[in-house]
Amino acid sequence: MTGGPRQPSEEPRVWRIADLLRQVRRQLEGEYRGIWVEGEVVGLKAHPTSGHRYFELQDPGAKLPCVMWRSAARIPAAAAALAEGKRVRCHGHLTLWEGGGRFQMIVDRVEPAGAGDIAARIEELKRRLQAEGLTATERKRPLPPVPRAVGVVTSPAGAALHDVLKVLARRVPVPVVVAPCAVQGEEAAASIVAALERIGRRPEVDVVILTRGGGSAQDLMAFNTEVVARAVAACPVPVISAVGHEIDVTVVDLVSDLRAATPSEAAERAVPTVAAVAERLAWVVGRSARALRQRLTAEGRALDRLRARLPTAERLVGPPAQALDGTLERGHRALEERLERRRRALEDLRRRLAAAHPRWRLAQQRGRLATLRSR
Repeated sequence: MTGGPRQPSEEPRVWRIADLLRQVRRQLEGEYRGIWVEGEVVGLKAHPTSGHRYFELQDPGAKLPCVMWRSAARIPAAAAALAEGKRVRCHGHLTLWEGGGRFQMIVDRVEPAGAGDIAARIEELKRRLQAEGLTATERKRPLPPVPRAVGVVTSPAGAALHDVLKVLARRVPVPVVVAPCAVQGEEAAASIVAALERIGRRPEVDVVILTRGGGSAQDLMAFNTEVVARAVAACPVPVISAVGHEIDVTVVDLVSDLRAATPSEAAERAVPTVAAVAERLAWVVGRSARALRQRLTAEGRALDRLRARLPTAERLVGPPAQALDGTLERGHRALEERLERRRRALEDLRRRLAAAHPRWRLAQQRGRLATLRSR
């Protein structure tokens, strides 16, 4: 075998730094997206202009630089959980900052490190309540068309009460009964249960709004407790829950008769507008009128069918009725003839009485005397 000229070895690829970092960033963002990382927060800083949060998650022997953009950092739950020295769980994705050549995590959600255990307990509570049928759709009670009074269970100092009262002021006028309670903290669950029991004893209240504004997962814990969930289920009237932000779904939301995204929406669902009531009333009146017309038409047709089945009755009654008409006519003529005879006799008697009247006879004698004198 004859050896040919030796081929030069293939040149190794030489990366431009920007291309390499871009490639690594794309691979990181594609393979490590939607991950959870747990660690201790160190070096927490908030940029004074942008509002972004910069910190590191630390474990013994390892650190992970993290960035939380302002939009995510402004969420109350994140603000409450993110603190220096606190152990947290962060959700997000890995990336590479090409400008600084730094490996980092973009965080979009933060919760306390113990939140996993809490979430497991909440899920277990949901399963038990579901097994008892307390979250079943068929158990949900309809709201009254126009309640006699609306009960509101919330903190008297919170913005939620202000929002509810503001919306109710624009609806059909109904009394509002407020049962104040604590909505966060260790005593909140017992306070909410007591408020629900108080409002349930008010006979004029036809619907209850249980509400509070947004907050961290810890702030909403009272609404994920079994005692509050069972108090809502035991309430004698329908309960509308409006707890936290729209993305927050608590155990109370599952057992309530209706979940509203905000306190304002809860008030809108509890009481209709005057225009809506008028429209509903017009619809009911129109439907009743149509039903009455249909009933009258059906009854008329049934009467016509009955009338068509009774021709023999007319034939049975006809001859006697005709004979009766003849008898009545003859009797009428006889009565008229008798009355005429009586009338003529009465007239003759009247003439005879007039001729025998003293004034008439005196007038005759005076006439005769006058005739004699004239002679």
